[in-house]
Amino acid sequence: MKTGSSADFAKYLLSSAVLLRLGLFVFSLWQDATRWPDGQLRFTDVDYDVFTDAAKAMVTGANIYEARPTYRYSPIIALLLWPGHLVSTTFRLSAPFHAAAYASGKVIFLSADIFCALLQRSIILTENASQSISTHTISWLVGAFWLFNPVTATVSVRGNAESILGLCVLACLWSLLQNRVVLAGLLFGLCVHVKLYPIIYAPVIYLQLCDPSNPTLSLLPTRRHWHFGLATLAALLGLTWAAYAAYGWTFLDHAYFYHFTRVDLWHNFAPHFYPIYLFEGALALNETTYDPSLFPYNHFPVWLLEAFFWPATLQRLYALFKVLIMLPSALLITGLSFRFWHTPSFAWFAITFAFVTFNKVCTSQYFLWWLVLLPPALAHIHTLSGCRKTSKGLFGCVARVTGLTPSVVRRATLLAGLWFAGQACWLTIAYLHEMGGGAFWGRSLWLALWGASALFLIVNVVILKCLMKWLPTSISPTSSDRRLKHSRSPPSPMTLLKLDKDKEELGGIIRKRNVEKIINS
Repeated sequence: MKTGSSADFAKYLLSSAVLLRLGLFVFSLWQDATRWPDGQLRFTDVDYDVFTDAAKAMVTGANIYEARPTYRYSPIIALLLWPGHLVSTTFRLSAPFHAAAYASGKVIFLSADIFCALLQRSIILTENASQSISTHTISWLVGAFWLFNPVTATVSVRGNAESILGLCVLACLWSLLQNRVVLAGLLFGLCVHVKLYPIIYAPVIYLQLCDPSNPTLSLLPTRRHWHFGLATLAALLGLTWAAYAAYGWTFLDHAYFYHFTRVDLWHNFAPHFYPIYLFEGALALNETTYDPSLFPYNHFPVWLLEAFFWPATLQRLYALFKVLIMLPSALLITGLSFRFWHTPSFAWFAITFAFVTFNKVCTSQYFLWWLVLLPPALAHIHTLSGCRKTSKGLFGCVARVTGLTPSVVRRATLLAGLWFAGQACWLTIAYLHEMGGGAFWGRSLWLALWGASALFLIVNVVILKCLMKWLPTSISPTSSDRRLKHSRSPPSPMTLLKLDKDKEELGGIIRKRNVEKIINS
């Protein structure tokens, strides 16, 4: 089923992915111009307009955060779009060139999208140098889960900048695997500056840089920790200081502090939205007595409801709720780091997947955070012990084409179907709500939407648990682990004694054969 060499096949997939994105890019220009079919529907994301306005403000020397108050990102994103708008403004080009300047940012995001695939392939080859995974299978993993993934292929074309951050995250992981600690630190500082969430990788990076040759001192910082930490601080503080010098406190407030105080009252995939919605609504009413028309919970005593809806009580409960919803992410990030640090790409993926799943806000954009790490993570479970190598039917055909085992194809299809089904359930109810169903169905539709969010969370937990279960426990340290001086626990004295005994027996057999050769000669 393979056509040509693996290298030719990889080039074919990459070229096809580029053509796909160029086709979507041309379609986005046409759709934005025609607004087919109702004259209102756009293909480009509204976030891209935010980036564009910030870049235009940067060209004129204005404060990008005051020119576009909804711009809540690092100035680096606007800086990437700045050259196109600078050329267009300076030389007073005609309308087609203005359109090209407007779309130049999408070309940058698309390019970063393709470079992500190249880094994913390099990471898989580095981590699995000692494993039996073919380059043909690697090409299928990157192609199926990134290059031709409908989510990833569309997001960059719509003008979302997540591919830029994804490229930085992959570059940081690749640098660690290549033992380029200072470069990894600089890239990690860049990642945290662009967006705060990559700080979740700090625990697993610390464990990756540890030297476990001395079990007693294995968790103490080493020279490599200092090199990485200083490089991270240099990049993070340098970029942050430069942005602060240019835009002052407004930059810190919009790019960082806003995300700590942000309250998303509208529905999203996270089930936290409904309790937050109720808390904010009850506090906004500022009622001092229980109103049964608003909260008709007749099966509770009135005195209990009055105490519960007292503003001071609500504020304390709301503050406690905000703390409690952060605990699952914190515990999972720490636990997953300690469990999977010896398989870095899977650890980074699992940490990101858990963080997005249990975050208080979860939108489709956040899926890109873990999708960019999915192909390298799946490379660790491309074969499973006890799987049949041959199988009939569709799964067997796909397995022969991709080089995967039929069991992996079957289980991957099941998990993908489960994930899309959970998402489709939520989107269906959300669509009914958006179309005015909330006014007709009332509280029942809100509860159904919250139930769909809870169901989607459960689906994600099941998927992560299955992937963790299917990760082979017998993975030996990869070549990248050896470069990072990683190893498993030191062998026990009994193991060393057995190895010495085996060596002696082998030496005796070799000497006996040599003597027999001499006698026969």
